[in-house]
Amino acid sequence: MLQLLRYMGAVKRLNPSREVKGILIAHNFSDEVKIAASMIPNIKLKTYGLRIEISDTS
Repeated sequence: MLQLLRYMGAVKRLNPSREVKGILIAHNFSDEVKIAASMIPNIKLKTYGLRIEISDTS
């Protein structure tokens, strides 16, 4: 999350009048990350899933 905040700060420095939002994407998040992110309104947490399907070709 610290890296995301650094990126957001750099973008804000270049564009002070623009709203900067950040998104963290991971398979899952620890409770500590969820709690920390809940205190920063411009950061959203997104999770992803992966499904693999194997089929016969004949």
